[in-house]
Amino acid sequence: MTFGLFGGPVIVVLALVAALLAWSQDSVLVRGVIAAGSIVVMATLAVGLGPGLALIQRSWSYRWIDDVFELGHGVIWRQSVSIPISRLQHVDIHRGPLERRAGLATLELHTAGTRHASHRLPGLEHADAIQLRDELLKRIRHQTERPHQLARPLQLEWSSDDDT
Repeated sequence: MTFGLFGGPVIVVLALVAALLAWSQDSVLVRGVIAAGSIVVMATLAVGLGPGLALIQRSWSYRWIDDVFELGHGVIWRQSVSIPISRLQHVDIHRGPLERRAGLATLELHTAGTRHASHRLPGLEHADAIQLRDELLKRIRHQTERPHQLARPLQLEWSSDDDT
């Protein structure tokens, strides 16, 4: 079970609110049941949140295949997106407050002319995100500076069997 970056803190707050409500009850039984439930929820989160975030981080992958950057994600249902370097427009790094605190970053790739014009690669170490962005920009630059090989004009040879 994964809670994402914001789901875990929200559940902890709800468990704390439930615990506070338990102490406002007159019945010792109700107070005990709600307090015990809150403790179970918080303990479950403490045990499951760390591995859950690690699973989210490990569920994303990337690789190079010639001039194609391939993103993959998913644990049970795996999805793969191949992005030709020639289609990349620009690359951004995003870091929300929780990502900054954890030393992580999200790389966002903007492509040309597709319905899904941007792709995200979350859960990267900040230094790795910068290095990957720089490598992508270098490959984009190299792709645009490379002299395009023009196709040779089609040369047709006419056989003239009769010279009339």
